[in-house]
Amino acid sequence: MSMRRLLLPTMLALIATATVSGPANAAAPDQVLGKGTHRVQNGDQFTDVTVDVNATDPTPGAGTDARGKLTFTVEQSVGPDATYKADPFCVNAEGDLGTVVGMVTEGTPASIGQVLVVRIIDNGKGKDAPPDAFSFVFSNLTPEAAVAAGFCQPVPGVGPVTGDFEVRDRT
Repeated sequence: MSMRRLLLPTMLALIATATVSGPANAAAPDQVLGKGTHRVQNGDQFTDVTVDVNATDPTPGAGTDARGKLTFTVEQSVGPDATYKADPFCVNAEGDLGTVVGMVTEGTPASIGQVLVVRIIDNGKGKDAPPDAFSFVFSNLTPEAAVAAGFCQPVPGVGPVTGDFEVRDRT
């Protein structure tokens, strides 16, 4: 066989592979996953704050096209419990820091329509890894104003948790 006959099928196979798999540097989505609970103890009374998240941003960065679920639950030994559900519109991961921002769709009447910001630190896995952590805030800003204000930027969280979070930085 001539070199030309061998080269043509090889080139066609390479072109087909590149077309199917896409460019090697195509950005994969940022993701924040997991569930964790932080307990605040005051004598014999306590408050457990739990975050359950599975959110993805198909175009990493500070956009408003994320999807997934974000649930925030407050359980108290004394007083009413509350559960808030939010539709994520921003997910940003940088290293082990992740931020998920969503619009509250279920919760107390005053919370509906508010923006819920959850910031997470993924401290790794294993018996020697320190606990993961999270912080949160509710805001009256619109999604666009929250993004413009930098709410989607990861910052260190507070409060060690029982549970596990995973931050997948795909940039």
